[in-house]
Amino acid sequence: MNPTVKKRIDFQVSQQQLKIHKGSTANFLTREDSSRDLLGKFHKDRSVWIQARRRVLQCLSYQFPCALQLKQWGILNDVKCRLCAKYYQEKNIRDPPDTVESVGHIQCYCPVLQLPRIAIHHGIWRELMFSIRKTKRCFGTPLAFSLSPQPRSSCGMGSIQDFGIHGTA
Repeated sequence: MNPTVKKRIDFQVSQQQLKIHKGSTANFLTREDSSRDLLGKFHKDRSVWIQARRRVLQCLSYQFPCALQLKQWGILNDVKCRLCAKYYQEKNIRDPPDTVESVGHIQCYCPVLQLPRIAIHHGIWRELMFSIRKTKRCFGTPLAFSLSPQPRSSCGMGSIQDFGIHGTA
């Protein structure tokens, strides 16, 4: 059978199966305007590690194995962040804040993961700056734009968007 026909049949079968399921993954997959086309391109990009691709899709489809999800699945009994519990015990803090280990807690709030989180943010910033420098046309200086409310005459937000930062570089 032709590969295109196979893909079309698989797509139609998956669409019919989604109507049966009512879970959070099915909810995500049927939601309109959730950039599934971009996720598909990201998932097909072989330059990204398979673990990173899997974790992104797990986070977006509410399948990331954090303590909150594991309790909902019946695997764990407690939703407390084990890293925070150990951290607050070492710091002798008697009344630690409520630390439910969720994806948001892991990505934003866990004090133990602060340094890796900062390193990831710096890596994202470095990639963004590399993309801007790579596609510069009107940037005479390394950074010809600023966060000031006054528009610059040499380069405005419209011309930054024309550089392809939002598209492929």
